[in-house]
Amino acid sequence: MTNEIDRARDIRLPDRTSGERTAARQRRAFGRLLSSIPVAEWESPTECERWRVRDMVAHVVAATDLARRPWRYPFDVRAAQRRYPGDAPIDAYNEHRIDLRRGCSPRELLDALERMTPLAAPPRIARRLPVRGYGLPSYATIGYFADAVLVRDVYMHRLDVGRAVGAADVPDASDADVVEQVVRDLGLAWQGPSVELRLSGPGGGAWLLDVPDRAEGRHAAPPSPSPSRIVEAPVAEFMRHLSGREAAIPAIASGDADVDAAIGRARVLF
Repeated sequence: MTNEIDRARDIRLPDRTSGERTAARQRRAFGRLLSSIPVAEWESPTECERWRVRDMVAHVVAATDLARRPWRYPFDVRAAQRRYPGDAPIDAYNEHRIDLRRGCSPRELLDALERMTPLAAPPRIARRLPVRGYGLPSYATIGYFADAVLVRDVYMHRLDVGRAVGAADVPDASDADVVEQVVRDLGLAWQGPSVELRLSGPGGGAWLLDVPDRAEGRHAAPPSPSPSRIVEAPVAEFMRHLSGREAAIPAIASGDADVDAAIGRARVLF
């Protein structure tokens, strides 16, 4: 790595080709993990309170189907809320879509994931359409939803399943692309002091988190500062923290109260 640190908020979204390639690789990596798990362990509980491994896989299969038809989401949410009126919209949606596959065997779920993966991309003409609400950032488009949000969901659930059954994670080269897009969203929402974020492990790297100077032109070439504040964490645990899971990152404390507070409240949609 060079001495220059890339600004997290300057990371670009993937183009259609790279986005679809990363998505496919993540889903295949998830499939490889699932193929290595004995059928009995598909009944293991996960950190997602309602879900066993089987339910989590059904959720990923449903999300894979959603990637090619994201415009169905608002309609499915309405149906889901009628079935689960006490749940938040996203929770109701997830449970409703899992219900449709609760009777599937592990083999059937794996076959469905494999079959849907090559198709899991929105039509080109729809990619730039904006998506509003549902907890998505203001800049969200259908392409962003498919290439970033749904893909990081697969990545995180691969980690969830591995932890649930005690299987060591086998990293994929595309993990770096997933992590980079999470860091991009973190950088765009960052409200703390300037800090160098160093994530160790597969897919990790170093980025600058900072708030843009109001006087800085929108298209001005950014400087390459080297902030004295540094936060270091294992990449997988930091992703877990940003997703709202309990994460084993005691070393996250930088010694700077403002930085620690900003990191502590930082969340990214998964």
